[in-house]
Parts: sequence; C-alpha cells; structure tokens
Amino acid sequence: RCVTPANPVGIVQIVARQETELLGGTDVRQAFLDEGFTYYDAVLLETVTPERIPLRGGSPIRLQGAGLIEGTRVEINGARAQNVVANPDGSLEALAPAGEAGFADVTVSNHNGSDALADGVFYYEDLSIAHVDPPVGPLAGGLIARIHGAGLTRDSRVDFDGRPAEVQEVADDRAWIDVLVPRGAAAGPVDVTVLNENGEDTRVRAFVYFDEAAQGFGVVGLAPDRGPVEGGNPVFVAGAGFTPATRVAFDGREIPCEHQSGNVLRCTAPPGAEGNAAVVVTQGAESVVVPGGY
Repeated sequence: RCVTPANPVGIVQIVARQETELLGGTDVRQAFLDEGFTYYDAVLLETVTPERIPLRGGSPIRLQGAGLIEGTRVEINGARAQNVVANPDGSLEALAPAGEAGFADVTVSNHNGSDALADGVFYYEDLSIAHVDPPVGPLAGGLIARIHGAGLTRDSRVDFDGRPAEVQEVADDRAWIDVLVPRGAAAGPVDVTVLNENGEDTRVRAFVYFDEAAQGFGVVGLAPDRGPVEGGNPVFVAGAGFTPATRVAFDGREIPCEHQSGNVLRCTAPPGAEGNAAVVVTQGAESVVVPGGY
C-alpha cells in the first residue's frame, strides 16, 4: 500500500524495484508496468457562462474549472444538458436543458468525480406582452395601467408609442407590471413596448388614447383589436359623445356593451370565424366604421 507522489496529468509507468544484499554484491531486480497509473485533475466547476438561460433551454453554455474531460455529464437542477463537448483548453460546451424560472444548481460528473455550483445559472422567461388593462385612457395620461405578460422586471423600460411610462409596481413572478401612462400625442391607438434584460416585445395597437375635450360623436379606436374565435372577452371602444344608447356591431351583429363614460364603452366580443370582422359604432342617425375592424 503506497502513497502516490505528485505528478502532472497523464499516464505513467510503475516500477517495482527490489534489492537483495548477497555475499559479494547486491542482487537488483525490477518489474515494469507500462501505462500502469493515470494522474487526473480533480473535478472542479468554477463558472458557467452565460449565467442567464431562457426557460425553453437549448441555448449554448460554457463551463470552466478543472477535470472537465470528454464524457463529463452536465446537469442543471437534475435535467441533463445535451451535446456536451470537451475543449482543448479544458472547458466544456453544452446546450442547456429547459428549466423553471429562478436560480438552478449546475453539476458536472465523470469517472474521476463530481462537483456542483450552487445557483450557477438563472432561468428567465422570454419577455412578452399579453395585454394592457385598461387598454384605453385619456390623452392627458396619468392613468395607472397594468401590463400583463411574462419576464416583466423592475428595470423594464416601457414606452407608449415611444413615450416613456413610469414603472410603479412589479409582480414577484414577473407576470405583470404597473405603469403610469404618459401623455399621448394624439387620440387613437398606439403601440406599447417593453424592454429589459429578458428581451423586448411590442404589442401593436395595445392602447387607445381618447380626448376628453372632443366635441360631438366619434370613434378613435378599440382595444384589444383582436381575440379568440370563441369570443366572450372584453373589448373597449374609445371615442367621444357616447351615451347609454350607443350601439356596437361586429359584422352586422349588435353586441352587448356597458356605457362607462362619454369616451368609453366596455363591450363583450361575440364568437366569430377566424379573420377580420367589420366594427360599426352607431349613435342615433350617425354611424362610424372603426378602421381595421376586429
């Protein structure tokens, strides 16, 4: 039973030597075991880059440390990474598996041992906008609107048609963000854009400004301007001169609406076939066809 001396990584020969003192001299005998012992680096994981990985996985990662040889198994929170390749510089490259939002441990293992890096990576949701609530507001701004979606963080930049909105509150699960709607340039629909470290997304015509000072009957837009074929979802009509008698029709079918103010009607979308439906708003003898329909 021996204690191995230190040595560079590689395969070495083992030599057993025996010396026996005899009359008239020493009898020396040796035995050789070629490639008898392998020196290796202890498995060590120091860094994983990038540290942020999308939930869907499939993104390339690079692992650095020691003892990361060909055949090393890489796991993130127990899920195995694919296409693991050992580089000449001692690092590994792999494709990250799908995961759940939050920090995750990274483990490497091979026949020489294993090591783990606690909270080695962070899984994030790709930024997306689902809808804005409410999706209509006064031209003067000042309304608190909640943007629903995923990957919405405190450091998000939110723009309404290029005009920055001030972030007020954010959900812990990043599923919504409250913002102070900025003043609009003109009555009508605008795009809403959110940008942060999780990505960028724009919801086209997601918010409609109305002018509270407008005179007479008119329609400036509706939001959202699309929805599922089964219907049943709320649709807001924005404009001026609305009364409880104002009527809204989708492809000639009158739909139920609630008169919220002279500028806003809250309606319920009917079921419909996939595709565009003409939207007509009628007040007495006047009718307006909403550009773009629903």
